[in-house]
Amino acid sequence: MNTHRKSFIFGMACALGMLWTTANANELVATIDQAKKGSANVSIDFASSGAATAFEFEVAVPKGAVVDTKNCVSEVPSSHVGACKYDQAKGKVVVMVYSNTNAKLPEGIVPVGRIAVSGKAVQSVRVENILVADAQAGRLDAKVSTFAEVK
Repeated sequence: MNTHRKSFIFGMACALGMLWTTANANELVATIDQAKKGSANVSIDFASSGAATAFEFEVAVPKGAVVDTKNCVSEVPSSHVGACKYDQAKGKVVVMVYSNTNAKLPEGIVPVGRIAVSGKAVQSVRVENILVADAQAGRLDAKVSTFAEVK
């Protein structure tokens, strides 16, 4: 692993730690890595307050982009299931994570998965429209933080 990559990972860990200790709220954290020209990998984590049982959000991608969602929810806890649907006409990937038993997501950083995007204008990839719910289907406060690494 090169020094730049190690520094970036260390910086991200520190930033996530600061976000968690200061906010202690529900937050979707997306890291967009544009490793190659014309492609981006979106890594998704969820900073959970411990009260959430489900969340959903959208990833806006350029229209006509090639999107790989096979690892989109590959890292969710075993207490939860997830689904991803790419709507090419709207240029959006809709991601949902939920529990069939209303189990709460563990407090702290919960890995979700990754989405790969290739095509023109991948720098315009963004995460939006997050909704987080508790066991009674009540809406919880949440926000999105996006970090981009361009090489």
